[in-house]
Amino acid sequence: MKLISFCIALVLAIPALRPCGASLAIEQFSFHRATYSQTYTEDYPADNGGVMFVFVRHGGSAPASVTEVTINGTSVEDLKNSGAVSWWRIWPPSVPPGGVSTVTFKAGGTPLSEGSGITVSVLSSGGQTATASATLTTPKLRLGAVVPSTDWRTVYIFLRNLDTAPYTVTQLFLNDDVTSRAFFPGGSAIAPNSIGIAKVSFAAPLAPLTPLAVRLRAVRPGGEEIRLEAPVRLAEPWFPVGSWSSSMATSATGQEQSRQTLLDTVTGSNDWAAIRQMADRFFIRSFNIINTGDPKYPDPAVVAAQTGNPDIRAWYLRDEPDLNGVPVLQIKQGNDILWTDPSHPSFLNLTTTRAFSTYGHIPDIIGPDHYVMYAPNNIPGTGITRFARMEEAIEFAEQLKLNTEPKIMWNWSQLAAPPWNRQPEPWGVNYQFWANVMTGARGILWFKVGPVTISFSMHQDSQVFVIGAEDTTPPAAPQRVCIARYDGAGACLLS
Repeated sequence: MKLISFCIALVLAIPALRPCGASLAIEQFSFHRATYSQTYTEDYPADNGGVMFVFVRHGGSAPASVTEVTINGTSVEDLKNSGAVSWWRIWPPSVPPGGVSTVTFKAGGTPLSEGSGITVSVLSSGGQTATASATLTTPKLRLGAVVPSTDWRTVYIFLRNLDTAPYTVTQLFLNDDVTSRAFFPGGSAIAPNSIGIAKVSFAAPLAPLTPLAVRLRAVRPGGEEIRLEAPVRLAEPWFPVGSWSSSMATSATGQEQSRQTLLDTVTGSNDWAAIRQMADRFFIRSFNIINTGDPKYPDPAVVAAQTGNPDIRAWYLRDEPDLNGVPVLQIKQGNDILWTDPSHPSFLNLTTTRAFSTYGHIPDIIGPDHYVMYAPNNIPGTGITRFARMEEAIEFAEQLKLNTEPKIMWNWSQLAAPPWNRQPEPWGVNYQFWANVMTGARGILWFKVGPVTISFSMHQDSQVFVIGAEDTTPPAAPQRVCIARYDGAGACLLS
């Protein structure tokens, strides 16, 4: 059998193909360096690396599995065991005939750092090898989001140009080349500091969580070609407004009050019958933590039993693993269990900007967990409580987006909870909501509303009702909940 392979030489992320043999081929590289807050020093290792995506196409007639991957001649498993690579995966695990899988690598420094030279080889179960080389460079044209239509027949690709020069899109791939049927509503040229949109329609609906290797080619003035890429699993086009409350599913009163405050998503109690009733009566769905054992991993039996359950919006992989010292490999292995479910995406929230790149590419959906008004904010890892700046609501969301886009962000936003000594002002709640939305959040999760946390107090200066501290006796009135005032006339922005 004649082995065919391709060597791809990339300089500044611009590949040039030159044949050196294969049916297994590396089509493209992509790299995004890690970034984190410079406002203060977190007690967490500085991330001087980034994440690298390698897109592998299989030209054979039967599925192929990748048996070995090397970086600069060293097995990626050896690099992982030594700590040089934090984690890696290939998805889909089996490369379909004529299809594409993405190999994702995360490292906190060498060998994956801005400007480094890299050679990657992948070996298939059939003995086929693909090799590619690159100089790792973060593109300034970014994939901001990949969103399906509600009927799953159209995919929208949102681009962000962070450069001072314009770009013109010349080619677009969603696994395969879809340039001929792509429509650019504002044109294929994207001005500096601007957004571009591409629309691609399909004859039949795509399945939820379809894996897409999204790749784009564009040119700058003078003809320089830039390539950018990212893998996604196509998630439901929904903007959840949710809350932390593991007991909401068993409280009809709490559910009714939740709908009054426009909530449609809560952390689940894992009482599946109660969750079914909650969805039927109030159209509230859950996102569930199903970890068990020590160390805690998602329960595979529960994942299998609840696959296809329409009442679950997502699996909640873990709460603040970076703040609680949960090893990143444990989080990645837990996500592997959740990804055996083809019907529900996985969600993870983080507190530490230095950890955003390390953990953030593991789940389907990611979110920051940071509050800036009277909350016990601490410098992560130090236990030092401090006063936060209101602007941190924007900073943390922006840092997460820079590290993980086009990942979906469901951002935790501050509302009310017993640990705080003072109820956040309505204007501060309002500010944090819109700061997260305008920075790219595609869902807001309030901390928190629960069946016994809703009490009402008149805010004398603004004359609006706000959600207050723990109260085991919910009051009979008022019946309408206003979270934040919209104008001087007392109209409610969120009610």
